[in-house]
Amino acid sequence: MNIRTKLLITALATGFIPVTIIGGFAFFESRDAFLNQAFSQLESVRDIKKTQLQTFFAERESDMHVLLGMVATLKQNAFQKLQAVQNSQKAQLERYFQERLNHVRILSQNHALIETLEQFQPVEQAHNHKTDDHDHKATSSDTLENPLGEELKQYQQAYGYDDLFLITKTGQIVYTVKQGTELGRNVLNGALKNSHLSQAFKKGLNSIAIQDFAPYAPANNQYIAFITAPVFHEDELIGVWALSFLPDTINAIMQKPEGMGETGESYLVGQWDDQTGYRSNRVVKGKEALIGYKKSGADIDKALMGQSGIAVKTGSTGDLELGAYAPLQIPGLNWCIITTINLKEVLVSKLENEQEDFFAKYIRQYDYYDLFLIHPEGKIFYTVEHESDYLTNILTGQYAHSGFSQLIKQVLQSKTFEISDFAPYAPSNDEPAAFIAQPLLHNGEIELVLALQFSDHATNKIMQQRAGMGKSGETYLVGSDKLMRSNSFLDPTHHSIIASFANPTLGTVDTQATRSALAGKTGKEMIQDYREQPVISAYTPITIGNITWALIAEIDQAEALNAMTQLEWLLVFTTLFIGLIVLIFLNSASKRLTKPLLQINEHLKMLAQGKVIDDDIQYKKEDEIGELSNSTRLLKQGITRSIAQANAIAAGDYSQEIQLRSKHDQLGQALTEMTQVLRESTSQNLKQDWLKSGQAHLNELMSGEQNIETLAKKIITFLTTYIEATVGLFYLLKAAAQTAEQKPALHRIASYAYTQNDNIQHVFLIGEGLIGQAALEHKTLLRMPAPEEYSPIIQSGLSQAVPRYVIFLPFLYENTIKGVIEIGASSQLNETQQAFLEQMMVNIGIAVHTAQSRTEMQKLLESSQLQTETLQKQQLELESKQSELQQNNEELQSQAEELQSQSEELQTQQEELRQTNEMLELRTRDLESQKADIQDKNRALEHTKAEMERAHTEMKKARAAIETKAKVSVAIAGRIIKEGLVHVNGMLVKKPAYDVNESDKIDVTEHKNYV
Repeated sequence: MNIRTKLLITALATGFIPVTIIGGFAFFESRDAFLNQAFSQLESVRDIKKTQLQTFFAERESDMHVLLGMVATLKQNAFQKLQAVQNSQKAQLERYFQERLNHVRILSQNHALIETLEQFQPVEQAHNHKTDDHDHKATSSDTLENPLGEELKQYQQAYGYDDLFLITKTGQIVYTVKQGTELGRNVLNGALKNSHLSQAFKKGLNSIAIQDFAPYAPANNQYIAFITAPVFHEDELIGVWALSFLPDTINAIMQKPEGMGETGESYLVGQWDDQTGYRSNRVVKGKEALIGYKKSGADIDKALMGQSGIAVKTGSTGDLELGAYAPLQIPGLNWCIITTINLKEVLVSKLENEQEDFFAKYIRQYDYYDLFLIHPEGKIFYTVEHESDYLTNILTGQYAHSGFSQLIKQVLQSKTFEISDFAPYAPSNDEPAAFIAQPLLHNGEIELVLALQFSDHATNKIMQQRAGMGKSGETYLVGSDKLMRSNSFLDPTHHSIIASFANPTLGTVDTQATRSALAGKTGKEMIQDYREQPVISAYTPITIGNITWALIAEIDQAEALNAMTQLEWLLVFTTLFIGLIVLIFLNSASKRLTKPLLQINEHLKMLAQGKVIDDDIQYKKEDEIGELSNSTRLLKQGITRSIAQANAIAAGDYSQEIQLRSKHDQLGQALTEMTQVLRESTSQNLKQDWLKSGQAHLNELMSGEQNIETLAKKIITFLTTYIEATVGLFYLLKAAAQTAEQKPALHRIASYAYTQNDNIQHVFLIGEGLIGQAALEHKTLLRMPAPEEYSPIIQSGLSQAVPRYVIFLPFLYENTIKGVIEIGASSQLNETQQAFLEQMMVNIGIAVHTAQSRTEMQKLLESSQLQTETLQKQQLELESKQSELQQNNEELQSQAEELQSQSEELQTQQEELRQTNEMLELRTRDLESQKADIQDKNRALEHTKAEMERAHTEMKKARAAIETKAKVSVAIAGRIIKEGLVHVNGMLVKKPAYDVNESDKIDVTEHKNYV
């Protein structure tokens, strides 16, 4: 072997072997760098997914708070309406019984009836020695024949009484209007001994009293109540008046449908003999709930103890009801009024001509599967989907062992927001379902529970975003049971949520990554995935409420290290090429080549450790090592840019643009796609946050009791400032009766930053101008007026201007126009601002309607109170006049007795009668004057409501009773004069005949005219 060969061999050994070693070392260092880069990319994707999921569930909790606020508002509005109806019915009932008490009081003080009852005393004493009731019945009937008997019949018919009873103090019934079987009987013995007429009589001996409804045998066992009052003659008890009446009028009051909706009703419950039962018939249950049937409940017990309030309860039909209860102030009766309405009707509203209610629209819009309203006792009284769990008890029924049931139990115990993990749920075809729930609280007590059933669409949408995942990359969720919580991209057949729960044997994910993540660890590894394929995996636990899932991001090793394989071949060819160079350039060339290779090695080691050094590779020649230097330099730059971009993405900055190193730069392309998707997602989230924040703030401003002007001012101020407009006007539709116009018109009642201008119209008819046209068409109008079309309405201390863009938004309630909002802006509104304004019109319509309804109810309440006070004043005036008339009658009786006692001297008697006539004429004129005063008052009360008209009718009937008493008194006086009767030893007997001059006779006609 010659020297040349040795030199060649030495050169080859000296140059090729080091190059081979350096190339291999650089390969492995580069492999680690690429592997770390793949891990970093997976970790970035994993952390982004985790943030998105946490944001998603936080938004769902916020949505739940908003929903609960709406439910609470609906319930409060329904209770106020229910309470207003109940107060009206309560006032009518109490007035009805007060009128009945006044009637019996007047009858018990009627002088003519007292005298008539006094006449029965000797007859009754005689009857006590006989046994024939028919004789006494005949005597009673004959005694109260015309005109008094006819007047009492008219009285009974006019006031709707079933019968009127006149009973002596010993219990003998001496008169009834209907002349029934009771006439002539004694209420203290015989067939009537145990009747509630007997009980009413005993109470009536002492004072005016009411005997509650009970079956009454003489009236075919109909339910009848009695009102009784004692009758006195010269402070001596001589008998009792009893008035009987049926419950028909009470039922009519309770069964009025106004303001009760489809399921609302009111009924009465009373307490007697230690038991409680209906005191009026019910409409909803019909014959199953008639007066007298037993009825009990916690709300009834509270009302009978004098308490008022509201309660959510299970009604007798099995449905949940919102009920208001209150005691009735009726002397002698322990009654209460119960007003109820189906809770579903209260909370689930549906706009006119709409197929879906609000909750159905809500779950469609926000991608939920179902929505539930649940009573604290467990009954599901509303769902959107109406699956088999509808109207069942989730706590005690057939689904009591489901995950949903356990969630409701947690909510009832914690009284806070709770979430449940996915688990098979039988009503939803036994497919996996997850739920969130939160209670509606009132004074710390749960009124109902609102729950939402998740659809897996939203979470799958987040997990299956493909940006930066290549062909084999995927992210998925695994639960503590090692089953899927999101669908797999690579194996949806066996590893979707549904398939995983349906067949756990094939759907379980039990890998090193899932075990570590469920143990609370965050990390990265090269493992075998659930397909038994080698993958690069990044994992972390994610906690939602009290649930822990494993969040896994994986990509096949073959795809992740594909660039490394290409680099491997590149290094092999480079090494061979360098070997040829070493062979050519000998030892000196190998020395020159070793230095840059060492520099490259140092840089690659730093890159392998995750550190990028600032020193550049000092090699400028255009050879293979130069290319290797450039490749390493480009690799450093690419990794530096990737680190900066990953840091920016982690900080929420998606504005940077990715610069591709070449058209084959897969990592750059993946980062570009991921950044674009995140940028769009962030923009959409910001828009949604802006919309929801505005909706929540405005709903909060509109809540509570406010008058319409304050509410309008808050609304227009918030809308104008929130969308950064310059001026806003609020127009409210007012009826023709409320304004000077002959038709309903839109009136400006509030504004923001508006300068008053008398030349600008502020009242518009429907269809008049753009404001009236928006109201007519029920749709939003947008205009861009020229400067000359608008007067300057935007002013400051330095300038004035007109809005360049104007939008007109009508707001409605149940498809009825309520008003129009006009907003002007200096710049054009974007789509999000317009969408926000149009979405809020529905809530504004509801709020305006609620404020108007509250104002109208307040006016009705004040009117009712004023009418009640007027009636009370008139009642006092009637009682005063009744007292005066009674005094006059007593004086007339005294004069008649003087005529009887002075029968010995006819001349003296005639003189006294003439004096009596003069006094009667004087009193007649006084009564006529009083009658004229009463007629004037009646004319002043003609335009009042039904309560005032009934008071007017009672005044007429009271006047008729007074006339009847006067007629009886005159008839008695006339009989005394005509027949010459005198009072001897308590008996009326004829006096001896005397000569009476024709001129001295008493003109009975004058006594009749006295009436």
